[in-house]
Amino acid sequence: MLQNIRKNSQGIAAKIIIGLIVGSFALFGVQSILIGSGVTNVAEIDGEGITALDLQQAINVQKRRLLSMFGDQVDPSMLDDNRLQGPALEALIREKLYTNRAASHNLRVSEAELNARIAAMPEFAMDGQFSPELYRNVLAQNGYSPALFKNLLGSESVTRQLRSGVSATEFSTPLELDLTARLTQQKRDIRYLTIPLDSFRAALEPELEEIKAYYDSNVAKFMAPEAVVLEYLEIQLEDFLADVEEEDLLNAYETRKGDMTRAEERRVSHILIEAGSSDDAAAQAQLEELKAQLDQGAEFAQLAQQYSQDIGSAEFGGDLGFTAGDAFPSEMEEALAALSIDEVSAPVKTEAGWHLLKMTELVAGGVPSFDEVRLQILDELRGQNARTELVRQVETLRDLAFNADNLNGPAQELGLTIETSDRLLRTSNTGLFQYPAVVTASFSDEVLADGHNSEVIEVAENHFVSVRIAEHFPSQPRPLADVQAQIIIAMVNERAAKAATYKAEELLVELIGGAGVEKVALTGGYEWQVELGLVRESGALPEIAMKRIFQLPAMDEGSQYDYVTTASGDILLFELDRVTQGSLQDLPEARSRELAQRVGSELGSRLDEQYIRALRDQADIQVM
Repeated sequence: MLQNIRKNSQGIAAKIIIGLIVGSFALFGVQSILIGSGVTNVAEIDGEGITALDLQQAINVQKRRLLSMFGDQVDPSMLDDNRLQGPALEALIREKLYTNRAASHNLRVSEAELNARIAAMPEFAMDGQFSPELYRNVLAQNGYSPALFKNLLGSESVTRQLRSGVSATEFSTPLELDLTARLTQQKRDIRYLTIPLDSFRAALEPELEEIKAYYDSNVAKFMAPEAVVLEYLEIQLEDFLADVEEEDLLNAYETRKGDMTRAEERRVSHILIEAGSSDDAAAQAQLEELKAQLDQGAEFAQLAQQYSQDIGSAEFGGDLGFTAGDAFPSEMEEALAALSIDEVSAPVKTEAGWHLLKMTELVAGGVPSFDEVRLQILDELRGQNARTELVRQVETLRDLAFNADNLNGPAQELGLTIETSDRLLRTSNTGLFQYPAVVTASFSDEVLADGHNSEVIEVAENHFVSVRIAEHFPSQPRPLADVQAQIIIAMVNERAAKAATYKAEELLVELIGGAGVEKVALTGGYEWQVELGLVRESGALPEIAMKRIFQLPAMDEGSQYDYVTTASGDILLFELDRVTQGSLQDLPEARSRELAQRVGSELGSRLDEQYIRALRDQADIQVM
């Protein structure tokens, strides 16, 4: 019974119910379901709590970030709440420490600056213009209200002010820059020769007996991977999409008309003179003068570009987008409500400063006609009816697949066709195996060993499958004949690599003994080259060689010798002849500034870490 409860709790019906609950949380808060319940804190910083909801939201943000980075290829274990909980809580604690310290220094961000930042965000722009509707939709899709988003943006802004102020106190001294330049701009002169791996391959063809012995000793390297062929039943939402009677559409329209009422929206442009940039009388007088110019026929957009101190909207002629009466401060909304299209207001005072407002467009409110929303209602009803049937079919399939010995009975009862997959390896990522849950189920003991049908797996939204093993191909050694060519290549490469290394060691002894690179190269028939003034970022040699060359200590007299094996198997044998220290004075001005910025940034990052550690030491942090 417990097993059935566990299985049913994973069903689509349960997920729809859970989705409604989660939606209620997001829209109305936990109190909408747990009336009178207390808020659970997961941590406290100086008596201020971080709630479980705060933590879950931070975890969800991390999940969305991972999904945006990796998409469907994300490892499911990376999205585990327990794995993300620690880093998410640490980030919340750090943010709280920064925010509290910023508040203690009375750091603020103006309403005008926040509005400008939001208006300039490309995520909220449509056709190059800020769109309040898109703004609200994007926030809703990510679990934010406009008020919450603006609050978080304000906190992030003052936190950035604090951190920038702290890191800006750090700087690099001329001595530090000089020492950094001496190391990072160092130049090295080398001579080197190349020992090609190919030169050792020709005479190393193994005998048949050697190939057989290699095969027997390394049989684990030549195993055919385990594979399966699956039979499966598939149910998708589109299987149940059907036409809807016109009468049903009309009835749905009449039922929903009350919820379709659109608020009246006004599109507004403004010219802002910020508070504090001049006294109130002067700011008001300046706007009165601009208003007089507008009355005489001046273009509002041109004056906004020239005079408005809201840099976020000025370049768009002062355009702020649409408001339904709640996007801007109350003083602005009251003034806008009294304007006609293309009318300009008298100067309006808000916390951000003084504004001239112009209403450029009016979208009437009210109830849309049936023709305007017919297709929307049709899509909703088709989807609603299809989801209802999908739930019924999936739940029926769960019961049938669990109790059946194969998929024939469930397929016949539900009118489904049994599909057969291609041969799939554990490592396949095509077909059904593009879904990690199907791979896990297919190789589970219940399905693979016991031969049962899998549980119904939701592989994507509104897409479900149940699978069983049609054929199983266990991992087993591939015949020698199939891998002989592969073995010959491996043996030849291994022997050639050993021979090349032996030769490199032999030549290294000669170099250390006083023979120069040129003499060693000519005697052995190798090509040799010179690199003068080699710098770290030049990329003249393979990365592994560059790393080793700059690891070798500089010698007061004489040379340093060593060799490295490259990714291709060739060996570079080199002589480090001279090291010339870098000099800050020799750097071009642009490179010198770049170096100073890089060093300053590194020092600033270290100072930031020291600062947050100091804040932690001073704070009373309790993790529940």
